[in-house]
Amino acid sequence: MVSSIQKNKAELFLKYHRDEEILVLLNSWDIGSSKLVEACGYKAIATTSMG
Repeated sequence: MVSSIQKNKAELFLKYHRDEEILVLLNSWDIGSSKLVEACGYKAIATTSMG
């Protein structure tokens, strides 16, 4: 069962794909790089499959 929070996040992520602004996803390898990407104001972060 998918929680309402996860459903809302998925809908927001889909909206980012449909916006006129280009969606840029930086790949994060660890918590430090994730925090840096977030601090730079990116809307979403890509992650490694094992991360």
